Parts: sequence; C-alpha cells; structure tokens
Amino acid sequence: MYREAVSVWRSDELARLMPGVVGDGAGWSAFAMNGAGPTERMMRCDARTYLVDDILQKVDRASMSVSLEARNPLLDPEVVAVAMRSVGRAEQRPGTKPLLREALRHDLPAELVDRPKMGFGVPVGEWMRDGLRPMVEDLVLSRTASEYDSAVAHALVEQHLSGRRGAGHQVWTLLMFELWRDRWLRG
Repeated sequence: MYREAVSVWRSDELARLMPGVVGDGAGWSAFAMNGAGPTERMMRCDARTYLVDDILQKVDRASMSVSLEARNPLLDPEVVAVAMRSVGRAEQRPGTKPLLREALRHDLPAELVDRPKMGFGVPVGEWMRDGLRPMVEDLVLSRTASEYDSAVAHALVEQHLSGRRGAGHQVWTLLMFELWRDRWLRG
C-alpha cells in the first residue's frame, strides 16, 4: 500500500514495463520493525528512503549551490524520537502535524501556524509536452530498449504527449534513464 502511494508508477504498469525485473515489494517490509503499526511503518520507510534519497538531497544541492549551509532542526534525534512516540496522535489527525502546531502556537501568530501547506510542484508533465518534447521523442520514442518493454513505454509516452493521460513523472523517469544510458554508454 505504501509503495503504491509514493511511487510514480503503479505496480501493474511497472510490471508490464519491466517484466521479470519488478518484484512483489517484499523488500520494503525490511524497513519496518516488528510490532510497528502501519503509520509507523510508513514513517520509517519515508525516513529511510524518501527523506534521504530525495528531500535531503534536493535541500543539500540547492543550498550548496549558493554556498549556504542548511540545517534541519526537525531532524534532531530528540525531535524525531518524540515524533515516533507520538504516532497515535498523528493517526488521529493525519496530515495536520498536531504536536508541531501546538509547539509553534506559543511563539508564532495563528495565521502562520494554521495556514495550509503550500507545495512546490514542478510542471514536469507540461515540460514533456512542450520544451522537452523533442528530447522525449528522440531519446524515448525512437529507441527500442532492452532494459524495459519499449512498446509499453511508447504507449505511455504517446498517451501523455497527446494529452489523453497525465503521465509526466513516468515519462520523466524514462527520459532520465535514457539520458543516463546515453552518457554512460558514451563513457
């Protein structure tokens, strides 16, 4: 369930794209400790995968590109320990960060503490249909890959480029793979 929620690929699509390579996800359970409930298992998976492999990488690259040393105070071991002990409260009000909001309410105005989350979405899907379209057509649609089923990939890309389906993130992963493969093969 967790893998389906956080992946840009549905399991059935990925299995068609890479038959024989994609497993059943049993390895994901290694991230969970015995006795942990589903919320705690998801938190642990996030901490050991998405946080270190994605979020912290982006923060580090963005801050270092302007010679800025970023700190992550909410990743202090004591803060993380409190959060992990408070899973029950998080399950009662998912997505609302009740402990953090309660702690901040003493020092910040209510309009800051209670405002909704503001995401930072990257318009990857639009890029694939617009400025990066020639690159997608050249690197993904013109290739017959041995690492994945090119017919499945081509169908997905065609659906996205035509606007019949929003599959920007999946097309992005295929494009990044092809760019990597181009660079790797050229040495």
